[in-house]
Amino acid sequence: MDFRLQPPLKELVEFLRQHLVARRALLILLATCTVEYEGRSASQLGEGDRLIIIKPDGAVLIHRPWGYSPVNWQPDSRILEVFKETRQKREEVVVIKSVRARPREVLLVKISRAYLIAAAQGLEDNAEFVEYLDEHQIRDVLAAHPEEIEPGLRIVRIEKPIEPGFIDLYGIDSQGNNVIIEIKRVTASTSAVKQLKEYVDAFKAKNPHIRVRGILIAPSISKEALLLLSKYGLEYKQINIEKLYRKYFSLEKRSTRKRISILSFIGKATSNSH
Repeated sequence: MDFRLQPPLKELVEFLRQHLVARRALLILLATCTVEYEGRSASQLGEGDRLIIIKPDGAVLIHRPWGYSPVNWQPDSRILEVFKETRQKREEVVVIKSVRARPREVLLVKISRAYLIAAAQGLEDNAEFVEYLDEHQIRDVLAAHPEEIEPGLRIVRIEKPIEPGFIDLYGIDSQGNNVIIEIKRVTASTSAVKQLKEYVDAFKAKNPHIRVRGILIAPSISKEALLLLSKYGLEYKQINIEKLYRKYFSLEKRSTRKRISILSFIGKATSNSH
């Protein structure tokens, strides 16, 4: 690890050039800067303190001191240059210029003050990231294997429309009760409980003489949500996402489709917005 604290601009230029030429280091820079972008659109970001990350593959990310999304970024850089520029009143700044080839996009980061610059080489990460299932896939597995919810349950309808929205799963239990099921892939909160109650109430309003149960399904649930479920007379069923994933893979294999991976999620994301 090579780093400098509050380097003068001349030293900053030398440091950046040394590590950017080889493109082997992950660079982290805390600095006061402005940002200009020109490509499929154009933008300017005034001066402020920001975190700048430059990866060995040429990806550039600029973060404000808050939030998780970068305010500007470049997914890859065909050209990475560092040079000095004189602004008004003879003030010097260090410019990091990132140029993407296709589509052509230019990102200019102009640094007036650096607080920290660090370079780390030899970092390795070859692990596969797998996100097991989204809510629709959990729903499909449970529709095919309702015994995972409870024995004797029969699923009648997937995405049953009801005035407030859509019921994830609608079924009949072994006692002939109608069952409304709401699915969450993460910890269920009180908002999930309220959503389920809204569906159950809407169903009861249209079918006042039919017995109905409401079941909230999730891998975990907050204490507040569990208390609210009890208050409303609703139920909670814990699921094992990894176990359902194996069942989903079995379903996919039978239908000759590919096993899901994180790439399928990435492909849905909107890219290259500045």
